[in-house]
Amino acid sequence: MAKNRIHLYNAASSRAIDNDATAPIAQGGLGITGYDLMTRAAAYALASFCERWPDAPGFSLFCGKGNNAGDGYVMAQMAKQLGLDVQIFAAVDPSLLTGDAHRAYHECLANGLLIEDLGAPIRHLIIVDALLGTGFYPPVREDIASAISRINAHTGDILSLDLPSGVSADRGVWGGRSDEHVRASLTVSFITRKVGLHTGAGIAARGALLVADLGVPAAIFARYPSISLLNWSSSRLPSAEVNTHKSHQGHVLVVGGDIGMGGAVLMAAQAALRAGAGLVTIATRAEHRSGILARLPEAMWVDPESLKFDDVAQQCDCVVIGPGLGREQWGLAILKRTLALTCAKVLDADALYWLAGEQEVKDLYAASVGAHFITPHSAEAARLLARSVAEVETDRVEAACALAVAYKCVGVLKGPGSVLFDKHSTAICARGNPGMATAGMGDVLSGIAGALIAEVAVEVAPDADALSYAFQSAVLWHSAAADLAALSLGQRSLMATDVISFLPKAAMNDSL
Repeated sequence: MAKNRIHLYNAASSRAIDNDATAPIAQGGLGITGYDLMTRAAAYALASFCERWPDAPGFSLFCGKGNNAGDGYVMAQMAKQLGLDVQIFAAVDPSLLTGDAHRAYHECLANGLLIEDLGAPIRHLIIVDALLGTGFYPPVREDIASAISRINAHTGDILSLDLPSGVSADRGVWGGRSDEHVRASLTVSFITRKVGLHTGAGIAARGALLVADLGVPAAIFARYPSISLLNWSSSRLPSAEVNTHKSHQGHVLVVGGDIGMGGAVLMAAQAALRAGAGLVTIATRAEHRSGILARLPEAMWVDPESLKFDDVAQQCDCVVIGPGLGREQWGLAILKRTLALTCAKVLDADALYWLAGEQEVKDLYAASVGAHFITPHSAEAARLLARSVAEVETDRVEAACALAVAYKCVGVLKGPGSVLFDKHSTAICARGNPGMATAGMGDVLSGIAGALIAEVAVEVAPDADALSYAFQSAVLWHSAAADLAALSLGQRSLMATDVISFLPKAAMNDSL
């Protein structure tokens, strides 16, 4: 599984790893200087520049104050030695530079490079952004914000060093403000992979991403906390025994589908079956029965308002509640009834709406027996946490941790770089694409989750970690299938049911 797990670090861990790398060998470091590490970073950045833009005659460089600026100044010297033309703008007075950045600046001058007036025209099509690095913490200062605005107004490509300026290594894009960070074409990140570049708007801000460890060994990385960037692997799916039967594969109950929204429960049920559920029962309005059975004859149906519902529900291993549930009294009544069940529960869509806003539902949820799983997007998470969407997006990892604590659940905060969480840890999903922003995607995810959870929950005493692992696998499988579907159909044409049809291919394919 190690090949499917990459470690992401926050700013504090990144700085500590940098410091350890330059420590003496006797103290477990590499025994190199900070300036040597800066030179390695600059060499990697320049090599990446030349590979991406081999015909570019040079670049315009914007430098700030810290070591990120130092990387830029060293890169400028190397570029000049290659015969490239370099134009340098200093957004911060170079007299304020200290340490290795101060040395890099003065070596630039000694090599005949000049700092141009900030108002001078930008000469090159390519800009190198060396304004802010790992040490940045929002908000952006006025002088840097002015430089960022000028960079973003440029019509050419942008290469950012370590992080796009204005993007936090911990949190990504602060408050979702697109006007306060550089929008890079390519980011070359040094030593660690930063959390903020892998979730939310930070993914779009970074553009393409290259990462170089600069020769820092894994033993130094292992000293500091990280969160996992998880990729899909077909090995996450358990193999069925030769003598298995449908009861061993779990029974999923899908509840929802108010008038006009029967397709939601249909997609969830179809996804559950395609993900390997042994049995699937749909509890929905009687008006949807004939259409659902015509489209999905493998599924069973029960009236959620009937006495039979309780008998059927007691036989289920996992209930998916919320797809098409609606915000009328019918849906609220069905949700209250469902929360009384003792099996594992996946709450999605309007089930989360009622959980956030109805005190009786909160109380029933708190008293409910069985493991809980939730699948909010940022707007639903904001409602669940009584925050604004901007506050959730400002620190998606913290918001995910808050959800785990507040609702004592396992879940996923959906969106670019979906954040997986349980009471112990968080992780980020490495897969997914913008084509998934379409109706029904969440219903499909909840169905897959229901199937994998039910397969574990059919055991007499399912392990909590095993249930959490099953839920994570559902998120990863769903996103991997979506990526395969997008490769075949294009992101614009992607539909939720396409993801269902690509689940088998993703189940047999690790190299997307």
